[in-house]
Amino acid sequence: MPWVGISSAQDQQKWTGHLEFFAKPGSDRSIAKGDLFLPLQQNEDFLLFGNLKANFDDQSYKEGNAGIGARKLYDNWIVGGWVFYDWKESSTSNTFDQMTVGGEFLSNDWDLRANAYFAENKVKDSDDASVVELNGNQIQARLGEERALPGFDVEVGRKLPFLEDSRFFVGGYHYDASGFEKVSGPRLRLEMRFHDLPLFSSFSKGSRLTLGAEYTEDSVRGSETFGLLQLRIPFGGKGKNKRSLTSLERRMVETIQRDDDIITSERAGDELMPMVNPKTGQVISVVEKINGSTTNVAATVTAAGQNSLIIADGTQGGINVGSTTINTQPGQIIAGGGQQISLQARKANGGLINMVYTPSGQRPNINRTGSGELIYVNNDDNVTINGVDLAGGRPVRINNSQNVCVLNTNVLSSAANRQAVYVHTNSNVRFENLNIMSSGREGVLVTSNSTANFTNLSVSNTGREGVYLTSNSSAVFNNLSIRGTTREGFELANATAVLRDVNISNTNREGMRMRSGSTVTADNLVITKSGSEAIEVNNSTLNLSNASIIDIDVNANRDGIYATNGSMLNLNNIVIDNVTSQGIITRNTTSSITNVTIRNTAHQGLFAYNNSTANLDNVVIDNAGSQGVYTRDATFTASNLEVTNANNQGLFLYNTTATINDLQINNVGQQGIYLYNNTDATIDSLSINNSAREGLYVRDSDLTLNNASISNITAVANRDGIFIYRNSNVNMSDVSVTNVTGDGMQVQGTSTIRPNVTVTNLSISDVSRFGVVNTRGSLTLNNAAITDTVFDGILVNRGDLSVNTATVSNIGRFGIYALRSNAVIQDLTVSNTASDGVLVNRSTFSLDNSTIRNVGDGNTSDDAIQVINSTLAGAGNRIEGAINNGVACRSSGANTGSIGFSFGPITSCP
Repeated sequence: MPWVGISSAQDQQKWTGHLEFFAKPGSDRSIAKGDLFLPLQQNEDFLLFGNLKANFDDQSYKEGNAGIGARKLYDNWIVGGWVFYDWKESSTSNTFDQMTVGGEFLSNDWDLRANAYFAENKVKDSDDASVVELNGNQIQARLGEERALPGFDVEVGRKLPFLEDSRFFVGGYHYDASGFEKVSGPRLRLEMRFHDLPLFSSFSKGSRLTLGAEYTEDSVRGSETFGLLQLRIPFGGKGKNKRSLTSLERRMVETIQRDDDIITSERAGDELMPMVNPKTGQVISVVEKINGSTTNVAATVTAAGQNSLIIADGTQGGINVGSTTINTQPGQIIAGGGQQISLQARKANGGLINMVYTPSGQRPNINRTGSGELIYVNNDDNVTINGVDLAGGRPVRINNSQNVCVLNTNVLSSAANRQAVYVHTNSNVRFENLNIMSSGREGVLVTSNSTANFTNLSVSNTGREGVYLTSNSSAVFNNLSIRGTTREGFELANATAVLRDVNISNTNREGMRMRSGSTVTADNLVITKSGSEAIEVNNSTLNLSNASIIDIDVNANRDGIYATNGSMLNLNNIVIDNVTSQGIITRNTTSSITNVTIRNTAHQGLFAYNNSTANLDNVVIDNAGSQGVYTRDATFTASNLEVTNANNQGLFLYNTTATINDLQINNVGQQGIYLYNNTDATIDSLSINNSAREGLYVRDSDLTLNNASISNITAVANRDGIFIYRNSNVNMSDVSVTNVTGDGMQVQGTSTIRPNVTVTNLSISDVSRFGVVNTRGSLTLNNAAITDTVFDGILVNRGDLSVNTATVSNIGRFGIYALRSNAVIQDLTVSNTASDGVLVNRSTFSLDNSTIRNVGDGNTSDDAIQVINSTLAGAGNRIEGAINNGVACRSSGANTGSIGFSFGPITSCP
């Protein structure tokens, strides 16, 4: 739209508006600004403009400014002036108005400017400036006041000769109003300016970046240092009519320099307000002081009555109550000298101001003799104890009282038979910053349907438990430390607790003990050096996450976690390290164990028995003194389980129903896995490496195994990759066995008990005895590959053998040896055997569609097939390669039937 009073298009383009953004990060606060500069009327040497500003900081201050100004060129100088309306909302939520009038003289090298600020003359309430006063035995507050201060500022600036368009400014300010503290001080500023930025050159001319720093100092705000980042984006584009300006003409659109912040000040006013107990909303009735010279402390506290404030001052030494008891009154506050307490002031309109009051004096030591109560809160609601040290008797007892607070308190000692803190009979208590240094019995006892909330609780050197919850009580703990207890660190009986950030150490018994239907939910727990189990769970529920149980080695045979008697465990992200018995032991317990590492245990990493159900996910067990996992009469599921360096078995499953996915076992002293006595297991994705005895041992159990690798069974001679014994039913697929000192796989029954085994996709190689041995069992092989055995590839003795597709090669004796057995074999390839390809002795034997090649080591008795006193059947078989000077079929004894060869030196055998 056209400017008012513009005489030509050439004039129109001389000065254009712009938008500026400011960032002023500071030492005490940071400020953000926006500045809109709009030309209203102009000619060759005159400019009338409007200016809008918005300011914010990170301390809830907001301000807006709207102004109008004018500048005129006189040869080598610019003369300017402006008027602004300012509005501010301060950090106290008060709003203020003011008018600002300012002027300036500018040249290419010099700046001279001044502003006068005419603030509204109105005083407003300021809760933040209110102060507490103690007058005799009455406590009151003066309501704070705030007002805007009128004032002025001046500034002189000089262009620096050694930096392109950089300027240094020196100035000062002064703000003053009757009855308020003056705000005066110097202001220094340095600016470096960069014009026509390349980033904006394609669409706008006249952009500017300013970098700088500012320093101010006064008695109210102290010293403040700001950085400056200022970006100008001009309007008007890059049109052909946009004129080039001299350096002085360019200063006609200089940023208005003024204090955009309405300066306010606060003070305590004349209006007095009663002080209120925040718990009760009742006015504090009276203030009483007790100190080392008070003759009857207990009587003084009682006489103060309800809703009173008791100031305990330790300046004159300890406050000794003798053998008496301080019996609190409802709504009473007991506060130590020099300790902050939270109160409220009530304004005339009924509004409340939260205030902090610090009584004069020193923190007191309040003590008593004998074993009675020191401070007794009995049927007294809304009592606060803050900032005292207590010693002797039972320091704090709370009975049938609600909304009681114990804050910033040290318990130095209690009598030999007394707790430091005792909460009972339906009480509700909050503790903050409670430090119990020594106690004759429990550090804290919460009982009889009471509830408590603890923040920053430290308990040490107790005659019994550190913390004991019982009788349907409940408590929440944030930042709890327990150490040096004669009995348990933390015990619950029929109670509930929530714990966050807990450290328990050096307990003579369990670090934590739960029983009788208790429930604990704990996060970020550390237990070290407990004399018994780190955690015992008996008929209770434990929900534990982000925990470390370390060095449970004070006494022998102590567990990390012991759960029994119908308990429930939910463990997530736990480390158990260095315990003298099991890492985790469960008896008749249901447990969920996720993201857990158990290492350096004297016995099992995990022991689950007696109807336990254990569910594991992403668990690592390392360096177990016995089994990595031992289960008996249990249900066991696991995903992503790794067991390394176990002295006995990696897994020992006894009469267990198990489902396992992704299991790795490395470096164990006996079997990798031992299934025993009616175990029923399903395992998917198994790796066993370097076990000293059998990799997999199955006895009188059922197993479904898929995708397994068993290797390096070499620590002791004559140990098998897989051993299946007695009344076992096994179904395996995709199984690899390599590098073993015994048999690759051995199936063994008795004269009356026959195991049943089916293996699909079996690979066996590098074995020091037989590839597969089946003694008195029933074995089916589907797609098997057996190579590099010292003795026979397959030996079946008094058993049943079924083979569907198999390769047997590089064998130290017979490819297949059937003795007193029944064998049905199809699609068999036997090659490179040191003795006969197939030896059949007193067996019933069927061979179809099979190939025998390159058998024998040169001995003329080495045959493709040797048959002794057997019954044969077969068709479509082939002989290939050299048969080392032996006949193709040698008959000994009485044989019936035949094996037909479709190709080779013979057509039938025998």
